[in-house]
Amino acid sequence: MSDKRAYFKLDVGYLTNPKIALAFMDSPTAVILHIGSIAYSAQHLTDGVVPMRLVARLAGVEESDVDVLLNHGLWVDVGGGRAEIHDYLKHQRSSVEAKGAADKARKAANARWQSTDDAQSMPASMQPGMRRASDAQMPREREEREKSYCASDDAQDDRFDEFWDVYDKKTGKQASRQKWKNALKKKGVTPDLLIDAASDYVASVKAAGKHPTFTKDPARWLNGEHWNDEVNAKPDTDPFAHLPTPAELREKRGF
Repeated sequence: MSDKRAYFKLDVGYLTNPKIALAFMDSPTAVILHIGSIAYSAQHLTDGVVPMRLVARLAGVEESDVDVLLNHGLWVDVGGGRAEIHDYLKHQRSSVEAKGAADKARKAANARWQSTDDAQSMPASMQPGMRRASDAQMPREREEREKSYCASDDAQDDRFDEFWDVYDKKTGKQASRQKWKNALKKKGVTPDLLIDAASDYVASVKAAGKHPTFTKDPARWLNGEHWNDEVNAKPDTDPFAHLPTPAELREKRGF
C-alpha cells in the first residue's frame, strides 16, 4: 500500500560511496535514478524491489542510466523488468516495520479519541474542569479521520478505473476488478506499473493489427502477471521492408 507519509534515509557519506562515485562519473543522472528508486520503494513498501522502466520514467532519466546502476551493482536484475536495490533493507525500513509503525500510530490515535469520547459521555458534574469549546467537535473530527484512513487504504483499488480506460477491451469488468486487487497484493506491483504495462501491451497488439481479436481479456492478462512481459509497441515503419527490391529481383533472375 502506498503511503504518502513514508520516508527514506540517505547516509551523509552517500555521495562519497565508491559505487555511487563511479556511477556519478559515468552519468550524474544515474544517481538521481538510484535515489528515486529508494524513494519509490519506501513509498510503495516494496522492500527494495522496483520496476526499472517505470522508475526511470518517473525520475525523468535516460534508459542508459538503468545500465549504469546495474553495471555498478547498485541495482540487481531480478527478472520480469524489475531490479532489487543493493543493501536496501540494510539502510531502510522494511515493509513490515513501516506498516507496524503506522498501525501503532493509528492505535494510539484511536486510543486518544476513545478517551475523549469516554470523557464526553460522563455527566457534567463528573467531568474534570470546564470543557473546552472545541471538545464538542471531537466526535466529528474522529469520524473524518477514520474516513481518511479508509480512503488511504482503498486508494490503489480506486485506480482500477484508470486501468479499465487504458485496457481497450471492455469485457469481464467485475472479474477484472478482483484480479486487479489480487495483483496489487504482489510484491513490487503498483497501480502505475499495471496501468503503464497495460497501455504498452494494448498498443503492441494494435500495432500488429491483431486487436481486439487476439487481445487477452483484462482479467486473464492480470491473472497471468503479463505486466512482466516485454512488448514492442512500435509498428514497423515499412511493412514491405522484407521484400527484395526490383534491382535485387533482376539480379537474381539474371536480367
